[in-house]
Amino acid sequence: MSINESMRAISTLWNEIILGEQLSLRSMMKGNILVLTVSRVLWSMSDSIVLPYLSLYILSLSGSKNTIGDVFFYGSIAACLLYPIGGYIADKAGRSKLVGA
Repeated sequence: MSINESMRAISTLWNEIILGEQLSLRSMMKGNILVLTVSRVLWSMSDSIVLPYLSLYILSLSGSKNTIGDVFFYGSIAACLLYPIGGYIADKAGRSKLVGA
């Protein structure tokens, strides 16, 4: 998608919001937005399946409650540091190439 196409899409969306026209979900979910939304939903579903059992798994490995807290804390810190780097790489390499891989 070129810059002109992006600007045209933003302009059209803005005019529809200002003029009060109804936007359908199908009209908003096109191209990259659709791909990113679907991939985000799948990622969230996988997190929702795994994370509740992670603490039980750590306890079964004779970990303590403090260890569970440490794992979640360091995981959050790693995400805060690595998500921007991943976003930069995705912008340079092309987001659709990375989502499809």
